Amino acid sequence: MLLPPIPLTVLAHVLGAPLYPTALILNTAVLCLHISLLSCLPLFYTHGVSGPAWRDMVAAWLPFDEAGVWGGSVGCFVGGWLGAIPIALDWDRDWQAWPITVLVGCYGGWAAGKTLLGPIFLQGRRIDISVGPEAEAAEAYPNARKRDKKSQ
Repeated sequence: MLLPPIPLTVLAHVLGAPLYPTALILNTAVLCLHISLLSCLPLFYTHGVSGPAWRDMVAAWLPFDEAGVWGGSVGCFVGGWLGAIPIALDWDRDWQAWPITVLVGCYGGWAAGKTLLGPIFLQGRRIDISVGPEAEAAEAYPNARKRDKKSQ
């Protein structure tokens, strides 16, 4: 449980989390602890440390499952990304402080992803971000990858 928040904290700082004042570093670490509990812990529990499963997760090629684990994780990260938008509005409101909107976005995205993405809309489907002739060929010949691997 202590391993995922460390790389997430480094990633958050690389993506723009504040380093000054130093009191916000602890807030960033707590935010990353929340994110790891929402998204990483269920993935570790469901898929273990299987190399092919984690390769598919990192490549966003894992199909959405019935339990909503993968959908909840995708929703958590997308919700956190969208939750950062109100910080830049500069209204000087208390709810716009650094991790609050991102954390609310993470929880809202997790809930939406867990309830909508997995069981209702995208169960058994994958995130397909490929465009062009390769995607059309993959749709036309779904077993081509298997044949290529067998011939090698």
